[in-house]
Amino acid sequence: MEWFWVSVVVLAIFLGTRLLKAMRRTARFLIWTFLVAGANQSQFVDPAAFGGALLALETLLLARWRHV
Repeated sequence: MEWFWVSVVVLAIFLGTRLLKAMRRTARFLIWTFLVAGANQSQFVDPAAFGGALLALETLLLARWRHV
């Protein structure tokens, strides 16, 4: 549940800023980094890695939605 609030805060910070353009490339990198790290740690995906990947994916989708 804490990842929901983290994502809400991040969205509030980055909405309306031009940082999304730079974050778009970073978000792609973070998605793969967190998912690979989570998959390599154990048989199941690590919740922190999965949450980080979701946060990066949300940033990427927001950047596309805003056509940055």
